[in-house]
Formats: sequence, C-alpha cells, structure tokens
Amino acid sequence: MATENPALLHYFLQDDLYLLSEDKSVYNGQALQPAITPIEAPVLQAIETPKQQVAIPVAQTPKPDFKYLGANKKRFLILVNYPADEHMLADHLSKLESTLGRKTLLMDDVAIVNTAHYVHNNHQELVAFFSPEKLLILGAPAIPAGLASPKLNSIEQLDNRLQLFTHSFNEMLADREMAKAFWEQMKNL
Repeated sequence: MATENPALLHYFLQDDLYLLSEDKSVYNGQALQPAITPIEAPVLQAIETPKQQVAIPVAQTPKPDFKYLGANKKRFLILVNYPADEHMLADHLSKLESTLGRKTLLMDDVAIVNTAHYVHNNHQELVAFFSPEKLLILGAPAIPAGLASPKLNSIEQLDNRLQLFTHSFNEMLADREMAKAFWEQMKNL
C-alpha cells in the first residue's frame, strides 16, 4: 500500500520520522501537500534517533563514604581515634589482630574506622553504612556524635546490636588492669 502523503507515514511506522527541511512542504493550516509528485518522491529511510530525556533534579543528601580496614564480613564495627594515622598505629593494630584472633575473627570479619577523619559523621550514618551486629568503641575520642554516653567496659544491647565501649589502646598498654577488664568483656562480645 503506497501513501501519497509522507506526513501520514507515522500512522504506519512505529519509529519517529523526521523530514529534512528541503523535503518539507508548506503547511497551509489543513494538510501537508507534497512538494513533488508521489512518483518522484524519494524513499524515506527510518533513522533511529535517541529520544530526548529530561533529567529532573532531585535534591539528595550525599551518602558518607568511609575508609576502613577489613571487609566487614561478620558485621563487626570497631571505632578508633588516631588523628595522626590513616587507620591506627601498626603496634596497636597488631595487638587488636591478636585479640580478634583469640575470638577466631580475621581482619576480613571486621571493619575498623578511624573516627578522627570523620568528625562530622554521626552514629546513625555509621550504623546505616556498616549495619553492625557488634560495635566496639576504643576510647572516648572514638565515640561518634549522636551516641548516648555508653557504659565503660559493659556490653550493652542497643537497637539490634551489641556494643562495648572500652579504653583506647594507649590507655590499656599503660595499665594492665584496663587491658584485663577489656579482655573479660571482649570474650563475651
């Protein structure tokens, strides 16, 4: 079936068709009249053109992106505070790894976050990002904003996780009794 008017092709074809300016006829208010006779009309090729999409701006709060050690496989979050280091002192890290090893945990099982580099991030952001089942806070400076004062060396149930707040490694290495108190609670965490 041949059509005499190329403007009617859109009824037969599903793709959008565009006429070049030299192929367009003058629109007289009622219908397009072909500029050339139908016998002389060139064959129009359907060209796929990408449909223009309009992006609607949506105001979004940027999600925090935390740098941390470990892979958080067992959803065990450890918060430390070392302003001069990326994560924590190498000596303290080896002692922490030793403590985790006694609980048969590997570095891949935990996520260690240095809160000194995230002073504006709060407790809710950390919990939303890591979804911890267990939370260990090493030292008062590591307590994130928005967390009510945790009890020292006492395992607490908070929402859907266990939480232990204890002394920092600097304090525990200087006082053997603090280290023993930490280990007694850590065994049960």
